[in-house]
Amino acid sequence: MKALLVLTLIFCNIILYSDNVLDFPSASQDSSLIIYNKMKKAIGSVDWIESIKTEGMITQPVENGFLSFDISVLATFPNKIKLVFQGNEYVVENKKGWQKYPKGYFENLSEHMIAVLMGNLKRNLIFITCSKNNYRVEYDGKICKKGKDCYILTFDDQEIRFRLLIDAETYLPHWMEYYKEGSAPLEKIIKAYLDYELYNGINCPVKTRSIDERGNLISEVKIEKIRFNLND
Repeated sequence: MKALLVLTLIFCNIILYSDNVLDFPSASQDSSLIIYNKMKKAIGSVDWIESIKTEGMITQPVENGFLSFDISVLATFPNKIKLVFQGNEYVVENKKGWQKYPKGYFENLSEHMIAVLMGNLKRNLIFITCSKNNYRVEYDGKICKKGKDCYILTFDDQEIRFRLLIDAETYLPHWMEYYKEGSAPLEKIIKAYLDYELYNGINCPVKTRSIDERGNLISEVKIEKIRFNLND
């Protein structure tokens, strides 16, 4: 279960009730397009990117403290992701999944694991802002989150749904809210984008923190290396 929980958080639908809503007009397609395009401009031109590989460290709480380990993710758009962590390697492509063993790759990933990894791929900010996705985007108002005024955009492609809170000043994503794949009852994950760095002209999130809706820390990810358009 711990491995599955980590998989739901690597890479990062309702507003938190404790925040002060500043403005909540009805959804506007014009507003969603304007904000979405400003977010794309803030992140940078990404349509030349076929894949992104991130390498770094993930930390999560355990019974007597915290556990940290190396992690590597290669996302190839629009439908392939490879994850390496704790000596294990997983690959999902076109909704089929493999795990690597000493004798090679075996197609034995569960439907749940495949859904978790595909969710990670489809919530990747590069994928969200590239032309390879089929998201319907709606504007759901404005909110103050952790001292920042944010626009709320809801993304939905009939397979996955999540909300992005966009910093009203920088237009970079500040916060993501989504439900963990396969959780019953539904478990909301809240992912904060804490720091960005420029790589090849692209504003990439290099530090994220994920919590549950009760505020409990689930994981923190620090990215140390990013590369684009690598062949797998």
